[in-house]
Amino acid sequence: MPAGVVILDGARPPDLTTLGGRSPVPRFAVRSAFAAEDGDVASLAGWFDSFLRVEATAVVDRIAAVQRSADRRPGTFRRDVLVMAMVEGRTSGVAFSEAGTYDDLVNATSGTAERLVVGDDEGERLLLPRLERAPAGWQRRLQRLLRRVRSTFGDDAWDVEWVDDGRVCWLVQLRPVTRPTRRDECFTIANHAEILPALPSTLMTSVIAGAGPELFGWYRRAVPALPANRDFLEVIAGRPFINLSLLEDMLRELGLPTRLVADSIGGPPDVDRPLRPVRVVRALPSLLRLGTAQVTAVRRARRNEAALVALGDQPMATFGAALDVLHDAYVALVTGMFPLSSAIGPPLAVLRRLGTLQAHAARHRTVTTELADGVAAVQAGARSVEDFLAAFGHRGVYESDIACPRYLDDPTVLRGGAPPAPAPLRATSPPKAARSLRVLLTVPVWWSARAPLDAREQLRHEAMRAFAAVRRALVTLATTAVDDGRLPTVDALWGLTVAEARALDVGTVVTAADAAARAQERAGLAALEPPPVVRRSDDPADWVTDGAAAGGSTWRGLSLTDGTVRGRAWVLDEPAHDLPDGFDAASTILVARSIDAGWVTTLSRVGAAVVETGGDLSHGSILVRELGLPAITNVRGVRRGVATGDAIEVRAGAGVVQRLDGDGDVPAECESENDVEPVSADPPLWRRRTLLRQRWAELAYLHWRYDPAVVQRLLPDGLTVDTFDGDAWVGLIPFEMRDVRLGPLPPLPGFRRFVEINVRTYVVDASGRRSVWFFSLDVPTLPVVAVTRTVFALPYRWAGASHMVRGARHEYRMTRRSAHGRGATARIAFDVRDSIAADEVTDLDHFLTARWGLVTARGDRLLHGAVDHLRWSLCRVDSVDVDASVLEAAGLPAPVGPPRALYSPGVDVRVAPFRRITTGAQP
Repeated sequence: MPAGVVILDGARPPDLTTLGGRSPVPRFAVRSAFAAEDGDVASLAGWFDSFLRVEATAVVDRIAAVQRSADRRPGTFRRDVLVMAMVEGRTSGVAFSEAGTYDDLVNATSGTAERLVVGDDEGERLLLPRLERAPAGWQRRLQRLLRRVRSTFGDDAWDVEWVDDGRVCWLVQLRPVTRPTRRDECFTIANHAEILPALPSTLMTSVIAGAGPELFGWYRRAVPALPANRDFLEVIAGRPFINLSLLEDMLRELGLPTRLVADSIGGPPDVDRPLRPVRVVRALPSLLRLGTAQVTAVRRARRNEAALVALGDQPMATFGAALDVLHDAYVALVTGMFPLSSAIGPPLAVLRRLGTLQAHAARHRTVTTELADGVAAVQAGARSVEDFLAAFGHRGVYESDIACPRYLDDPTVLRGGAPPAPAPLRATSPPKAARSLRVLLTVPVWWSARAPLDAREQLRHEAMRAFAAVRRALVTLATTAVDDGRLPTVDALWGLTVAEARALDVGTVVTAADAAARAQERAGLAALEPPPVVRRSDDPADWVTDGAAAGGSTWRGLSLTDGTVRGRAWVLDEPAHDLPDGFDAASTILVARSIDAGWVTTLSRVGAAVVETGGDLSHGSILVRELGLPAITNVRGVRRGVATGDAIEVRAGAGVVQRLDGDGDVPAECESENDVEPVSADPPLWRRRTLLRQRWAELAYLHWRYDPAVVQRLLPDGLTVDTFDGDAWVGLIPFEMRDVRLGPLPPLPGFRRFVEINVRTYVVDASGRRSVWFFSLDVPTLPVVAVTRTVFALPYRWAGASHMVRGARHEYRMTRRSAHGRGATARIAFDVRDSIAADEVTDLDHFLTARWGLVTARGDRLLHGAVDHLRWSLCRVDSVDVDASVLEAAGLPAPVGPPRALYSPGVDVRVAPFRRITTGAQP
């Protein structure tokens, strides 16, 4: 802290020309330190006067002015004043350090922060990591200061005002946080979307949300350091979302890469942190507890099954008693699933990578497969409905929602129909001999997954018995409540929260008007279509869908099985019994939001399945894999781009869905067998191994129109220049490359931070992928040039390069030093302005920035590298000044006119190993 003294209420100020025996202090800060401030209930921040840069001769007057400001607050309290040596900061601001968080929230500005604390300057907002090392400079000094605050005063909620003078980060004020910040955390609905209707019932959503503390408590027993004061589940737009940020923080606590969470559900991580070996060692006791839970998962599942049987047999004479049983059954189910899914995941990932998962799964039979066989037997007349209901009557469609009927409630789903034809339900390509040997060699890996896989499906089977018992009890209780006037209808129960349903036991009445109002509210929620991952700050109004078809005609997802089926789409939100008129089972392709065991009747009617939401371990995925049905899951956005009756092709092994023209012809505009992929602002599902991780920061996008023929002649055979409105586009892109690393390893020496300026255009390869083609990439680091040219065959050049920032003004400079184009230069200057709202980003802007791959040439071979990162955050720029002979050094004519210019603060990026492009290969 800066040197200072406290002037007690009523005391005379001492000699302040020096403080603590130091050299004379030129100026002072005079602050209130009243007894009424900084309490547990209110801090009174900003109530009283403070003065900065006070000359020594004016200190006494300022002390009196501060004390007079106490009159703004009624009551009697001490009016002490703090006088400190004034610190002239280069950077200053406010930091909130709150227990249970893994990042400190920082608001910073240049100079001193008086305008920031009164709200006149919004400053820079960032998260300063607690566990990982902060960037060098004021952030790292502030990180050390906050650690000292916590070690001295305790890891509580602290509001810290600080000033950094370029050498030292000073603490200038510390007060308790009386109201916690509302952090913009990230949430995912992925797991729940697989097992619940598009809009779950209010009652079930309330049950799930209420189980959140106990579900996260399972993890906290294994990892005691995890926070106890953060919500694991949150209800957003009427749906239960899982706190993705909290799961990633758990991996940070364990030292594991946060990518593991995102990789399991699809999409990019919220915070990308690499493997931390030292922390892994420290976390070994917790990791051993988690490992033990996996090893003993099957035995624990058996205990949970017994508990579920006992729960289903309990008396449920009141709504409260029934809801208690439902709560306990849900907790038993999910906590049993946690270790089983963890035990299944790694071996299944190995088998999928080796290409033998389908061969093993097709011969495997679980209780879910028996359910599917039972439905087929009923429809074929080989099994009576009564016999089936005795064994499986407790199952149903979207059965995880207590509001959804079971087969016993609605046996119409079992009505007669043609039994499933075996041919379209099996992979179309039999395993080759070499692959059969691979299947034999991977049998031990499959054995390690079989037992937990069986236990997982059996656990769910028993949980649904308990759910069915609870549902019967709730329906009986609701029927009585209707008779005595407490409920208008039985179905009105499903629109209540748990607390509202419990209130029925004490005579609370739900009127018809109450039920109608709740139904109207749910109708509004049903019109929303939340994305799989959302932020707390997102506006649900942006999720309204009008059913308009999305652009493009190719979608990619996670392959579950092999096989290719060409036919017509059958788009469903819920299972259906009969095919549309004129549809043939072998060529009908189901397109659904999600599927579970309740879809077995529908699955028996189709030749392939395409599912928007799901993963390898979802129950629906296990079912179609065991059936051998050609299927793809996690195909984002496909239901908005495909309508029932559209001609589509499913290449299940490649994870590709493609819309066809007419009755199934390849689109006429395609130059090859494959359609050109649509321009997408968001990346496709990441299904590749990650080779490199890095950050692209402080980017400027400067583009000029060019004649396509001019650009095409500079491209190798096999690539076609990509155009927008008939023009090719050439970009000059300056940015900072940061923290380049291999996979989860720390940043490579010499690759931590450097400037890059590249010249690029946009191409389409033979498989229809849109990619970037680089004419040159100039960097000031010779090791980068040597490695990238040798390993990746990218045209990197050695150059002197720099980046300077003065307020909003950025300036990049480059002069090439390597022999190829020696002396080529680039000078780029621009001012960054306001950010561009997502709905204001144009199609051309997406065309120029949203590229999910790059192409390079090694000899006569073309190589493709997939790229993945979050959607670009773009800003407007003005006052652009460009002088770049590096464009002409690439063989291009000098650009005409000003460039189309954009700026982005940057993204975290991952790059897959490069693969050779073969003409006609599937994307």
